[in-house]
Amino acid sequence: MIRYSTVNLNVRTEPSLNGQIIHTLKRNDTVTKIQDVDDTWTNVIWHNENNEPINCYVASRYLSEEESVAPLVSDNDRYWLAHAIHGEMQGTPWEDHLYTGSVILNRVKSQHYPNTIESVITDRKWGIQYACYWDGNFQKTPSQMAWNAADYLLTNGSIFPDNVLFQAQFKQGNGVYLHTNAAYYCIW
Repeated sequence: MIRYSTVNLNVRTEPSLNGQIIHTLKRNDTVTKIQDVDDTWTNVIWHNENNEPINCYVASRYLSEEESVAPLVSDNDRYWLAHAIHGEMQGTPWEDHLYTGSVILNRVKSQHYPNTIESVITDRKWGIQYACYWDGNFQKTPSQMAWNAADYLLTNGSIFPDNVLFQAQFKQGNGVYLHTNAAYYCIW
């Protein structure tokens, strides 16, 4: 978690003073750091008023690290989640990376699926669940965006309600929670 030390801090869509301002943070608001873009800008996640994670940029000089205890994340979980996100969502926006990873984490918590990330991805109880594992896309080197999404989710948890357990090119389950150009995210 990052806290910043100025009265107002503009959150922008691009790492530039020309980037559109989408929000102004107040003193002691927090954002989650993703990575430094350069010496001037930092890529962060800010949660809007609906608690939706927004990928954005802030001026680095106003940020200060807040001491916190990071959750224990295994290298195995990070590997499996980043590879699955990349295999399923390569070439899609940041949000779809988060959505796909969130479905996987929700399945880990659900009584209807296995209780590890690896087991959820390789599960065949109801047929192939993550085609990327079986079609070879899982083996591709994940993009930095996929690694960042996995790290964000393993630190902060799913951004979806617990009952969002499906992600596919078609509707399924008991209703659509969210639809993007990449997939339907559906309720159990």
